[in-house]
Amino acid sequence: DTGVGGTVPLYLLDAAGLTDALYAGDREHRIRQELLLGVGGVRALAGLGLVPTVFHVNEGHSAFLAIERARLLVEEGVPSAEAFDLVRRTTVFTTHTPVPAGNEVFAEDLVARYAGDLAASAGLSEQALLALGRGTDGSGFGLTPLALRLSRYANAVSELHGEVAREMWAPLFAGEQAPIEHVTNGVHLGTWLAPEI
Repeated sequence: DTGVGGTVPLYLLDAAGLTDALYAGDREHRIRQELLLGVGGVRALAGLGLVPTVFHVNEGHSAFLAIERARLLVEEGVPSAEAFDLVRRTTVFTTHTPVPAGNEVFAEDLVARYAGDLAASAGLSEQALLALGRGTDGSGFGLTPLALRLSRYANAVSELHGEVAREMWAPLFAGEQAPIEHVTNGVHLGTWLAPEI
């Protein structure tokens, strides 16, 4: 039963020594966590025989899933440009953090080292990969720019956050308004509140 108040299966990725602490360790440890979540998540779903019709990238953390999905399509014989177009059409993105410092950014050489082979298998050159994550300030490879560029739909989590996010990410879209909608988060009170309340 997947209705409101029902249950859904929960699958967790566990890699001792890598997933034991969030936001811990150095940048190399962190990019390995992000790759595990994105690439490992896609592979885990496939291993379970699950075939999602839409993938949701939450706060950029699993953004590398788009490259893995394109790689799988290219492996099946789909041309790279067509594969990335299909991935874009079936990916949605939610941004949460309204300040640049809260969005994950990596040095480009680290991204090339850890994701370069994956990107090449998807038909992307190293420069094309880096361009997908590059912000307008040249500060490195950002997971939010990557997610925005490889998603069909993006949303913020409140009306005000939508305004802030559109302004914050407008430079990625040549001065035009960033294509970020907003959805005000809510809860189902019947299942959220304790019975005592």
